[in-house]
Amino acid sequence: MKKLQVLVLLVLLTHYATPSCAGGPLLTDKNCNPVVFPASAMPIPYSIDQGTLGSFSNSEAAAIVDDCFATWQGVATARISFKNAGHLAADVTKDNVFTFTDYTDGINPVIFDTDGGIIDSLYGVGASDNIIGFSGSATDDTGSYYTEGLSLLNGRFTQEPYNWGPELFKATFVHEFGHFIGLDHTQINSQYVHDDNTTNDVYIPTMFPTATDNDSSLGRLNPDDEAAVTMLYPAEIQVVNAVYGRISGTLYWRSGLPARGANVVAVKQGDEEMSRFSSVSDYCMQGDGAFEMLVTPGTYNFIVEPINPFFTGGSSVGPYAGTALSLSFIFPAVTTEYEENLTIAAGETQEVQLVVRHNLLTPAPGLFALLLQFLNSLGLLQTAGY
Repeated sequence: MKKLQVLVLLVLLTHYATPSCAGGPLLTDKNCNPVVFPASAMPIPYSIDQGTLGSFSNSEAAAIVDDCFATWQGVATARISFKNAGHLAADVTKDNVFTFTDYTDGINPVIFDTDGGIIDSLYGVGASDNIIGFSGSATDDTGSYYTEGLSLLNGRFTQEPYNWGPELFKATFVHEFGHFIGLDHTQINSQYVHDDNTTNDVYIPTMFPTATDNDSSLGRLNPDDEAAVTMLYPAEIQVVNAVYGRISGTLYWRSGLPARGANVVAVKQGDEEMSRFSSVSDYCMQGDGAFEMLVTPGTYNFIVEPINPFFTGGSSVGPYAGTALSLSFIFPAVTTEYEENLTIAAGETQEVQLVVRHNLLTPAPGLFALLLQFLNSLGLLQTAGY
């Protein structure tokens, strides 16, 4: 059994850690295949906590869980299914949580942290006011397939001052179960996330790393979410080819070297807000700057942008965003728009090459913070607050 990949959904633009790729797989194997649950594991069983989820009764919380798994199963171009295997052996609390983290027992627990106590015990007192939930799965010894996983949802958000209802919790559950099956975060349309306009949050994908002005829309999958799960768990080839074309590309720096760790977004003309599809360059970590995405038929332009420096650790986007000192943040890409007018039909593959330049004036924020700390440790700065 290999490592467990856990990502968290946060309330604000904060932080936490793991390798991953935007709009696509959380992990890939050495042959650039996404790490997934094997076909033999379908339907994937999950077992539900016996306890309550804050103000939700056990049956109310269980119904939300079932609905959220059904959301992913309902993607017609993806071959993935789930089965409610009944309840866990006990009500999970901070005192017995590690009893349910055995990734060799054939159980995929869905844990209800009714008051945030489990999260506080894991991440520190007060963490339950920032972390809405987390989820992840462990890989087999080859690193090619997931074997078992877990999900945890924080019932603290059903209580004062949050008072979340089922719709907001569904948005969280769908997101976390996306991680459970191997999906990474995406940062599409991040300009809408905290602009105090709740109407445009409908354009933000479910797999966005943080909460938004109005999370209720995140309970419904966006085109990028559906394309991403289809890449991981494709249905029959004729089914996928009837709905999607494929863009396969490479991103280069102006020097001619492969550009790694930048976000590439394909924007469909005529539906620019909703039909956006993304991939992080060199998401397979082969050093070649390659990216790939499924898109619906149409004509596309492209945007290359840096990964948001707040999206690190458990909120990371792409394989080079583990910390503030990771490759995505050290002299990142300059945001660039390309009028490629690339037209792609269903069942067709188009290749594209894009060139972007480094932003030499904006290294990782962590570099500046580390420099200040170092100078302060030498007594060269008389400042406070760094």
